[in-house]
Amino acid sequence: MKFDTDLILESFRPLKELAKMNEQVRYNKIEDKLEALIHLLRNTERGQGSAEDLNIKQKNFKFVTDFRDNFHKGRGLSKKDMLFCNKVWKRYK
Repeated sequence: MKFDTDLILESFRPLKELAKMNEQVRYNKIEDKLEALIHLLRNTERGQGSAEDLNIKQKNFKFVTDFRDNFHKGRGLSKKDMLFCNKVWKRYK
């Protein structure tokens, strides 16, 4: 049986340091998801069938890029923002 030395070392770290590490992992996950959504909107052809659909897609793209920019400035995403991103993801996936 082998012990995971990373887990042993983690147990000796101060709680504040562990909380900071967990926060950074969470931050990176949110950032990755926003980037994936922007990439999806940029590269999908869905939503470009008519001028109205294209206008909606452009607005969605702007909202998501604004969420990302605000997130980089330190503003968290609200539940409403996350629900909006989920709806956009479902629409264009």
